[in-house]
Amino acid sequence: LSPVCLGSLRRAASINAEYMGILGVYFAAGSIQHRTVILTGIAGLLAGACSMAIGEWISMKFQQEANEAQLQLERAHLKEYPKDEANHFRRILKENGLSKDACEIIARDLEKTNLNQQVKWHAMLELKIDPEELGGSPRSR
Repeated sequence: LSPVCLGSLRRAASINAEYMGILGVYFAAGSIQHRTVILTGIAGLLAGACSMAIGEWISMKFQQEANEAQLQLERAHLKEYPKDEANHFRRILKENGLSKDACEIIARDLEKTNLNQQVKWHAMLELKIDPEELGGSPRSR
């Protein structure tokens, strides 16, 4: 919501400046038709909307790709250093207020699951990323 509000305010200021420039020429020269002023405003509005939409899409795509790279790194760590990752996961659970016994039970159960489930739980608790919200197949990551 914030990018939309800030983008709208920025675009409104830009359109106001654009209109003032056109109206300045209109009053100075007196030869610009009202239709030209309106068409210029509409063109500016459409260009601004397209610009904001593309910018937002690029931002979201970049964030998605960064999250996917983090998931791939977590997957590689789980494959290469399973004991270290299990200990790290226990520490994360402990930091979230679980007892030592509960941490052991959860970590032991998680070690019995497949790699996709391990990546999912590590990502959600450690990276604050929900792999299911990224789209695509979990196996493709």
